[in-house]
Amino acid sequence: MTGKSIGIWGFILTAVLGAIAHPSWAKELSQQDLQDLLRGYSQLSPKERAELKGPVEAALARLKKNPASRRAPAALPVDVRSANAAATPKAIDLKKDNDIKTEFLIRESYAPIAYITLDGDLSDNGASFTYTRNLANKFDTFVGNGAVLMAVHGNTNLNYTGDPNKARITYFNFAPGIEFDTTLSKGTMTGSISAMAAFEAEIQGGGPIPMQYLRTNATYTTDYDQQARIYGLESMWQPWAPDWFIGSSFRANEALGMWVSFFPTLASDYYRVENAGTFDQLKNRDYLWAGTKMSGNVWFDKGFLKPFSFYLRYYYLYDVLHPSHNEVNYFQGGMKYKLTPDGRIALDFRYTNGTTLRTLNWKNEFYTGLTVKIGELQTSGDVPN
Repeated sequence: MTGKSIGIWGFILTAVLGAIAHPSWAKELSQQDLQDLLRGYSQLSPKERAELKGPVEAALARLKKNPASRRAPAALPVDVRSANAAATPKAIDLKKDNDIKTEFLIRESYAPIAYITLDGDLSDNGASFTYTRNLANKFDTFVGNGAVLMAVHGNTNLNYTGDPNKARITYFNFAPGIEFDTTLSKGTMTGSISAMAAFEAEIQGGGPIPMQYLRTNATYTTDYDQQARIYGLESMWQPWAPDWFIGSSFRANEALGMWVSFFPTLASDYYRVENAGTFDQLKNRDYLWAGTKMSGNVWFDKGFLKPFSFYLRYYYLYDVLHPSHNEVNYFQGGMKYKLTPDGRIALDFRYTNGTTLRTLNWKNEFYTGLTVKIGELQTSGDVPN
């Protein structure tokens, strides 16, 4: 453990954990203190976690006997919070049991993982828009790919003082919006557009998976001729187990400032196609997909590599209603170079190969261009500040 690391991380975490474990101090810690502490601890390297294992176990033992109090949370510095928090969360009023906010978001798509993931690179690919002028044949082509949504989100059960191992919702997000993949050329618009309504819940509790995320999306997809009618219900379960490097981020190389995250999920998507419209790969019937949607990220928090980040997505789902006919096998990998410090505008170089969700259109393409994203949730982020 480096001197800087022990000075910023180890000292603060040991002090707070010691306060939890000490009988006379435990009454002074709030539920929000513990959530902040949990975020900080999850970002330590395996070696650093091992050195703090004793205080952590003492703290948990003490908490089972003396749960957290309701007082206002301690003002922990930014360094103790999630390693890739985009900004310091706003102060929370613990006179209320819930703290609800709204946020306008623009992204490449609805994220493959929960937007409220504690320390994830949360669908931070921005929406992409390209324009091409064909000088020989004198026509223009405009392509847009993205999602626009309004998130109503926030902490809940802030004043919980019961058993810390009891399952409870600690954060939620309701995010209605639209997702589009559009081409406008020679006066004709093609592609798909989906109306979406997503609900996400962060659930904390005891056991080997101390936190998990659940999400359900209600969807309606059509084409620009408004002939297609596709109704859907998408669900996802996402575990958070930082000791197993699942659903969280960890420092992989101190010298390079390199961080790695891995987010596996179990997914189940149901669609009813009443009219396939211009989506030739679909049939007018029901589809029930089951499988996984996984994503991973590599980024850097210092040095000349700080503007760079890399990402991978892989989806595999099987149609259990017609097992010999269809599967979704989708891969996307890319690199981003941030043009602004917060990554809101970036150069994106990516390769996509596979079958798209909902419409089953096949993609095999390279993309290079600018992406733009707007808005962040309180727990979302890109790279460490």
